Amino acid sequence: MLRWRVWGGVTAALLALVSPAHAVGAGARGASRAAPQAVGSLEIYYTSPVLARAGEQVLMPVQVVCARGGRACGASVTMSTRVGAEGWRSVTVPAGPDLMFDLSAPAARAVAGSESGSVQFVIRAQDEAGHQAILPPSAEAAPLSFFVTRRLPVHQIVTIPFGRTRVGTTVLSLPWGSGPMRAGLSPGRESAPLGPDSFDVDRRGRIYLLDPEQGRMAVFASGRLIRQTALSLTADAQVAAESNGVANVVSRAGDALIARTVDGSGAPGNPGLMAGATVDVVRMVGGRAYGLVLPLDAWVGLDAGSPPHPGLPLADGGEFLRVSRDGRIRLATATIDQRVVDAIELHAAARIGEIPLAEPDGRGGCWIVVHMWREAPTSADQYEVLHKVGNRVHASFAVADRAFTDTPPLSRFRLGGDGALYQLVSTDAEILIVRFDLKEER
Repeated sequence: MLRWRVWGGVTAALLALVSPAHAVGAGARGASRAAPQAVGSLEIYYTSPVLARAGEQVLMPVQVVCARGGRACGASVTMSTRVGAEGWRSVTVPAGPDLMFDLSAPAARAVAGSESGSVQFVIRAQDEAGHQAILPPSAEAAPLSFFVTRRLPVHQIVTIPFGRTRVGTTVLSLPWGSGPMRAGLSPGRESAPLGPDSFDVDRRGRIYLLDPEQGRMAVFASGRLIRQTALSLTADAQVAAESNGVANVVSRAGDALIARTVDGSGAPGNPGLMAGATVDVVRMVGGRAYGLVLPLDAWVGLDAGSPPHPGLPLADGGEFLRVSRDGRIRLATATIDQRVVDAIELHAAARIGEIPLAEPDGRGGCWIVVHMWREAPTSADQYEVLHKVGNRVHASFAVADRAFTDTPPLSRFRLGGDGALYQLVSTDAEILIVRFDLKEER
């Protein structure tokens, strides 16, 4: 399933070798970009470029799953793209397991006569019976997009020696079990166990922890429980806290997403439906909550009417872009007028895994947490915390990878409202929230 923006280098290389690429925008009239959206048993999956370098080949893999009456069925895929004020350009091809769309032509037009630009896109699938799936559901009215830039300087990450990690300060410790000062645990069967895997920290240092096994959102201060709210939560529920103590919680309900607020007294508000099947993470920006929603694979506001964004929306109307692919990390800011600024590509001597956190620091820079690993001379891994200021990146410190439960990458770290970095750690005995002071690292 092509749902992640983080590709392994081997996967990307194989796709480039075996997949036929279909050119889009070289002559046919057409459209935009995609993610998974189900219509009956017709589903679309894709991986977006997010941020492309001018002149490079831009390939977008798209897979369609089609089934009718318990049998696989044939389908076609239409990719439509648009650059600026030009008309939509489209190409339609049969769906297949190795389908690739070559978006190099619209990417080149996006930077014709400019330093940067964007490409809008829409993906449609249609089966033999005429049923359709569209990503995004808003189609051309509010399409998906990716950005292109001519200026993408390459910097090498200074790798901190493996094992030279910072310990941090434990601010919350909950043994596994049932009760107010315990954390619920679901033992895994031939898989890792499940425990709380979404938390946030507000400006006052209060910790908001979702505990699906105990059906609650618990709020802690100075290591003590100060309130809890009973909520029906799925294992992948996500939370983001506002500075006034209000929490925004998103959980699944069947094939839909339910978003609700919990006020400062712990009273839950009325739930509201969101488009999407799952949410990877929820963040607060300028007093508004946004979720990275799948299968759309884009950021949308938890309230209705928000268009999809490839990057984390910023308070000034811009977006913070990040993508990890083929052993490199690309970061940039897209302004409200669609210009790309402060773009950078990061390489490392060690292997780069997922990027569990990359967020603005509120001072014009951003903090990045990168999972680094090696196989020789001995296997090892750790998280490296980096600070980006303009086009310069400083290696700050390393953090150990400590996870007993199956915790999604984007749930392991949070940049708290108090400006500190927090890590969710689990062992066979307990769950921990560990704090790292970033003031001395700025």
